[in-house]
Amino acid sequence: MRAEKRAYLEYQKAADTLERLTKLVKAYEWSATVEKAAKAKDNVKQKKEAIAESKEDVATGQREVEGMERDKAELQRKRDKVGR
Repeated sequence: MRAEKRAYLEYQKAADTLERLTKLVKAYEWSATVEKAAKAKDNVKQKKEAIAESKEDVATGQREVEGMERDKAELQRKRDKVGR
């Protein structure tokens, strides 16, 4: 009877340890997932900011090109007038 009781108590202790460790692992996995999600969110925010900045650079470049084309056309007209 004592051996059975000892075996049962050992089993119960092992089961309690397993349950505690399982909870610990789940808590760690949850916190790791939350941290990974936060990093992904920050990464998405940075990418969106980079895209917005690139779009702004493209728009600025287009305005500069348009201005240069107007200047070129104006210089061409002046040259044509002088050349006549």
